[in-house]
Amino acid sequence: MNDTWLTELREFIAIPSVSADPAHQDDLRRAAEWVRDFVKRTGGEAELVPKGTRDLVIGDIPANSNGGGAPTVLIYGHFDVQPPAPLDLWESPPFEPDERSSRRTSAAPTRASSSTAA
Repeated sequence: MNDTWLTELREFIAIPSVSADPAHQDDLRRAAEWVRDFVKRTGGEAELVPKGTRDLVIGDIPANSNGGGAPTVLIYGHFDVQPPAPLDLWESPPFEPDERSSRRTSAAPTRASSSTAA
């Protein structure tokens, strides 16, 4: 697995973007900024669009640099997560990647932040 990709995934997973908890509003903003910056790092354009108390990330990553006939793919997803309570039921901290043998797990992406449709 690409080390850069894994480092970025760990960084994103560590953001406790719990939308149901007002104490995590700054984390939700940080997650939105992370997604925006990721799109930009991969050669795209992205911006934060305020929507009520939340920010949407609207971005575009070109399929190629030639402007050729590549198809358009719309990706819709969310980056907020559910509250991890009760914490005493977790085998490891919910916002830290847990690498066990060849499997990599974390509560954050399995709960909600990886839900994406293309």
